[in-house]
Amino acid sequence: MIDIAVVVLAAGNSRRFGPADKLEHRLDGEPLAFHIAETLAKLDFRWRVAICQRPDGSVPEGLMTRGFEIIINPDPARGQPPSPLRFLIFEMTGRAKRT
Repeated sequence: MIDIAVVVLAAGNSRRFGPADKLEHRLDGEPLAFHIAETLAKLDFRWRVAICQRPDGSVPEGLMTRGFEIIINPDPARGQPPSPLRFLIFEMTGRAKRT
């Protein structure tokens, strides 16, 4: 197992994608976020983390069932935190689940 984290940045406003939520966009009948999670779950990372806008809803709940720790972006209107890595380290201290 690789002693590293994989992070899905899922807390922006999808401005470039248009008015729809790109993570909820259906691809082969499933939200795009789940395709991402299932692909990453096949890789041998110690931690799987997703930075989301909220703790509830189909995307965070589906990511949790696929083994991802959810960290909430405190200000999604600003998009991703200025430094996702710094934000992640701060939020994960003592919280990330070991797989």
